[in-house]
Amino acid sequence: MDMPVLDRMEGPKVDAVVLDLGGVIIPLHRERSEAAFRALKPDGFDEAYAGIKAEGFLDAYETGAVDEAAFMARIRRWFGVSDQQLLAAWHSILEPIPEANLRTLQALSKRLPLFLLSNTNALHMAWIDAHLEREHGLPRFGKLFRHRFLSYEMSLRKPDPAIYRKLETDAGLDGLRILFVDDDPDNTASASGEGWITRLHPHNAPLAHSVADLL
Repeated sequence: MDMPVLDRMEGPKVDAVVLDLGGVIIPLHRERSEAAFRALKPDGFDEAYAGIKAEGFLDAYETGAVDEAAFMARIRRWFGVSDQQLLAAWHSILEPIPEANLRTLQALSKRLPLFLLSNTNALHMAWIDAHLEREHGLPRFGKLFRHRFLSYEMSLRKPDPAIYRKLETDAGLDGLRILFVDDDPDNTASASGEGWITRLHPHNAPLAHSVADLL
């Protein structure tokens, strides 16, 4: 059930808001990252990438089954270029968090407890945290979130229903009173199956698009 009516005075009672990170708070450009990696290895990229996807290597990195050193060693062997070039391509999927999204988070955090739930990895979170501290003076998002639930730390990733149940338990929340905002329909569907109230956010749209009625 996406985009329910959630008015300040009417509608389902919400105790907390759980937000996705990529495509909701920080813009993601997967095509840009793919183009950057393809430029590093024009010949054989598709075959090698298909193999890595088939064996679940990237998912394993996002769930912490593969650590940063093993991840870098694998792609270093694949591309045969410097770590600096690899990291530039890896981080090209990200761009700075819009100031408007941070203002929305700040306003929303004054009304409801916020939690972050993201399929991500240690390298991307290090880039994001450095950006937030350098550009906004907000190390690890400051006090905007009560807790950050990150796939590589949880050994789980969306849309596995277990990740939603673990968040409920760890945060002490009732899933029927959680509003979840994510840009992936598979993720909102699985969260809905756990009883969460969900909103499917348009990919890379301003955060306020999906939470304006709560501000």
